[in-house]
Amino acid sequence: VQASLEEREKYSKQLETLFQDVDVDHSGHISLDEIQHVMKSDPRGTAAVFSAMDIAVETAWELFQLLDKDGSRSVNLEEFVEGCLRLRGTASASDI
Repeated sequence: VQASLEEREKYSKQLETLFQDVDVDHSGHISLDEIQHVMKSDPRGTAAVFSAMDIAVETAWELFQLLDKDGSRSVNLEEFVEGCLRLRGTASASDI
């Protein structure tokens, strides 16, 4: 149980760092435009973070779209981290 909690904390920190990198305007939300820019400008770096967590980049993109339930074209830190953690491993976007 302790190892699982430590692993979750490690992934959460990685996702928080990724979120901060994507949140170029430091608004506390990432927009579709911001994540699209980062995925295009640093596809290997973005993919590496998700790959290390067993999340396909395509799945992360689907997750982002699913989390934007209100159509605001933005996702806050908590939504992003929690959603990615739920998708880790064998989960799919349809599990959300």
